[in-house]
Amino acid sequence: MNVLHWIRGRKREYKPFVANRIGEIHTSSHPTQWRHVPTKVNPADLVSRGRTVKQLQSDVIWWNGPKFLQDEEPQWPDTNIQIENIRDTELRCQKKTSDNLTNCTTLKSIHTTCSDSDWRLDPVRYSSFVRLVRVQAYVHRFIDNCRLKQKQRRQGSLSTVEYADAELETIKNAQREAFLDEYNALMKSEDLPKTSKLLGLQPRIDENRLIRCDGRLEFAEFLSFDARYPIILPRKNWVTKLIVKRHTNLENMLARSSKEIISDNGTNFVGANRELKELVALLDKDIIHNSISNQGIKWHFNPPLAPHFGGIHQTMIKSAKRAIYAILGNADINDEELLTAFTGAEALINSRPLTYQSADPKDDTPLTPNHFLH
Repeated sequence: MNVLHWIRGRKREYKPFVANRIGEIHTSSHPTQWRHVPTKVNPADLVSRGRTVKQLQSDVIWWNGPKFLQDEEPQWPDTNIQIENIRDTELRCQKKTSDNLTNCTTLKSIHTTCSDSDWRLDPVRYSSFVRLVRVQAYVHRFIDNCRLKQKQRRQGSLSTVEYADAELETIKNAQREAFLDEYNALMKSEDLPKTSKLLGLQPRIDENRLIRCDGRLEFAEFLSFDARYPIILPRKNWVTKLIVKRHTNLENMLARSSKEIISDNGTNFVGANRELKELVALLDKDIIHNSISNQGIKWHFNPPLAPHFGGIHQTMIKSAKRAIYAILGNADINDEELLTAFTGAEALINSRPLTYQSADPKDDTPLTPNHFLH
């Protein structure tokens, strides 16, 4: 049971010996594929407890394996891991009980000593999901450093592991706040309440104890794990709003992150180019150069009197107009919504396949302009 508990955890929670093997298992399989074989029907236990060759020759379990493997999977023995009964000596953070504090102090235990109005890590206090996660990560680091010797304490910028842990913890807290009954039922492998709003989503708990949606994409192995099993977010939770806001900003940034722009010699482009050159001459060139180099964007004009150079551009403009009209129609929108529609249409056009795309889901993903732009 200990091994199953390790497999369903995160490798970074354990000491190197176990962590390396858990990482290899997660790379080639999914934790839900691993099941428990009872001792009485486990062939491996026969050798570990000592058997003679003569005994093995006549042992049905040794030669044929557990009998339940011949039955349908729903009839296999249940794998119920009782976490409270497992003494995990391989965790990096060992739980050692003291009078008022454990070595695995969590933000939740600290929160119970503060009123909601005084809780500085309340997501409602933040307008940026990244800032919320980074603050949480630094608080987690402080708590961890309080348990470590001075030479072992972490300093400097946050690592990717620290940020990822804080991000998962933030989402888990939001899920528990909104779906507490569902979360407890899933952790105990029980049926969801009949009034649950998650029944139609077929929720499941992953190895990080996040609630995910399970559906028809389960066997679409060419998709990423997050695409096959999307994380379920509470509809009206503030954390969800922050994540949606961040996703929209990232989408706008990624959709417009082209490094090289080519345009014709239209009077608007040429005139803007001349005006900008006159403005740049009056500004600090070093600062402007450093800023532009960080963006890495280059602008090129087609040769004068060469309209045939822009044939493909005109085709794309036509497609872009169709996409934008399909998104907006005659809607009355603000600047931010217009920008989102433009960048969405751009991302859609740049996701068109450049190579043959078959109907077989096992085939490789076809190349698109986005593969070259990003």
